[in-house]
Amino acid sequence: MSITLQFLGAARQVTGSKHLLTVNDKRVLLDCGMVQGPRRLSNKLNTQFSFRPPEVDAVVLSHAHVDHSGSLPRLVKLGFGGKIHCTHATRDLCEILLTDSAHIQASDARYLRKKGHEFEPPYDGVDVEKTLRQMKGADYHQQIDVCEGVRATLIDAGHILGSSQVILEVDDGSSRLTIAFTGDLGRKQIPILCDPTRYRAAMS
Repeated sequence: MSITLQFLGAARQVTGSKHLLTVNDKRVLLDCGMVQGPRRLSNKLNTQFSFRPPEVDAVVLSHAHVDHSGSLPRLVKLGFGGKIHCTHATRDLCEILLTDSAHIQASDARYLRKKGHEFEPPYDGVDVEKTLRQMKGADYHQQIDVCEGVRATLIDAGHILGSSQVILEVDDGSSRLTIAFTGDLGRKQIPILCDPTRYRAAMS
């Protein structure tokens, strides 16, 4: 019986948010963002994962910004077949942002080939369509059965439309934890957006 949490992106850097929660033999990925930065470094990090995508059981996505969602189509392309849980608004925004991301990468590939450089985009529009079919929208405060031993509740992060903090209830059969994954938090009293929902505490 075990619970582990690995920080695989957005650690000592800002972009590429990826965090892998393992509960016994179940694996849940929190966010799957693209790394944005120098092309040589970002290309490598955006095409390779430090885990096997087919072994991931589910994804919980905090919000639609590409540094949090942009590698989801690559994850699907490499064999991830589970559900991607997020708010309804996040799914709608991902349809726009991920489609645009695939278009930008295709344009980059054409430009670089003209310059004599080879660049294979990490995914294309077909991969985006597959990803959107795997995305499951939820309401704020709705309890989600993510996989065996993991439940999630999404609460408003106040960052962009649909952004959420992820409250995870984790049970490996011998111990229980509450883990709060904030994603990106917004500020209070911003026009249009609600204030971030306050969460009392995450406790072991």
